[in-house]
Amino acid sequence: MRISTTNPCIRVLVTHIVRKAMRFTAIATAMAVAIAVLSCDNEGSGKSAGTAQGLNSIALRELRKDAGDEQAAMLEDGKISFDEYEQAILPTIRCISNAGITVGPPELKYQRKYYWYDWEIPGDRADQLFPKLDACTSNWQPVVDGWYLENAPAEEDIASGRRALVTCLRDAGIDIPTQPTEQDFARFRSSPSRDFIGCTEKVREEFGLIGFAG
Repeated sequence: MRISTTNPCIRVLVTHIVRKAMRFTAIATAMAVAIAVLSCDNEGSGKSAGTAQGLNSIALRELRKDAGDEQAAMLEDGKISFDEYEQAILPTIRCISNAGITVGPPELKYQRKYYWYDWEIPGDRADQLFPKLDACTSNWQPVVDGWYLENAPAEEDIASGRRALVTCLRDAGIDIPTQPTEQDFARFRSSPSRDFIGCTEKVREEFGLIGFAG
């Protein structure tokens, strides 16, 4: 599930928190919500796409492009409430299940702000079921994406999460610099160990950093 734009002031990539297990792969692939936001105002001074007070005008404009009438009504006040998020994400999960895709029960996680759910598509039914999955997730995408953007973590929260991750990894006996670079984290992400996965999940839960991996 993706929003993309050529607008130089905002780039948003959002995927539902899902896990896919393909029959012909040895390891289930975890797909967490990934949020990458680059935004700016008309003067280019740099503003967040979303805050506790709501979404900025650029983010709203992008979200409304793909919104149907019901979704647009939820975006009308420039905010997405948790109730509205639930009204979007839970029907999405039901739609996926009704499409014949195996779906695990949704869990409210990450400081009880986001729903996590598993889905599974056998490799021999991928061509048949992935279009149905895309259709289900796309229907309520503007509202779900709006919730993710509105709750995007502040830079200081991400920095605190990184410090906690380093401490957890060091306690697990993993050799990592005290102040690791992005390249250090990328190395761990490219071939994640059980300890790295465990530590990132612990930090996500503690700090509410959905999709965090260093």
